[in-house]
Amino acid sequence: MKQVSLISSPVMLQYFLSHAGWFLFFIIIEQSGERALAISVIIRMVYMFQMVPFWGFSSAANTLVSFTIGEGKQHLVMPLLKRISLLSFVASLLCIIPNLLAPSWILSFAVENPEATDLIAESVPTLYVISFALVLFALAVSWFSGISGSGNTKAALIIEVVLIATYIFIAWLLGIYLKSEVHITWLTEPLYFMMLALISWGYMKSGRWKGKVI
Repeated sequence: MKQVSLISSPVMLQYFLSHAGWFLFFIIIEQSGERALAISVIIRMVYMFQMVPFWGFSSAANTLVSFTIGEGKQHLVMPLLKRISLLSFVASLLCIIPNLLAPSWILSFAVENPEATDLIAESVPTLYVISFALVLFALAVSWFSGISGSGNTKAALIIEVVLIATYIFIAWLLGIYLKSEVHITWLTEPLYFMMLALISWGYMKSGRWKGKVI
């Protein structure tokens, strides 16, 4: 029980920080005005729905990395994560095609009043931003889940703490200090996932995870 607690407690904190960061992001968006918040609520519905397949890839990466290490085949972990991230990346390209070709149609599913054409039109630039974010998310979530799957949950927590702090700062800088338009503030998302993907890949590439003994 002690060993399980030591491994799982950083994961609990990690998910708490992730949701707290998302909560603070919307508080920042709220400061930009009712219109910006209305656009962001619509975008959030589309965004969360389209994220679902990639949480599946995340779970697969976590489970398969743990299983592979448990079999004593650490040398197969990196090729495994490369294959999962490639599949996730291809899935993300397929997922965003409707966003790029028929953005108004996609957004209409998240709008209570289909005749709110002005609101839908104003939401299109932000939809393009989250489409870019989804591609980066597809890559980042696979590599980041590989860190947790290797048992290095403390390392994953440290990465999350640093990046969430950076995430909130960038959102504050764009949304409140610079008073940017809502789609510019939403650029925080792809920037966050780009950093997460690079750091997670770098950590796994370094081989530091191999020293973890459970």
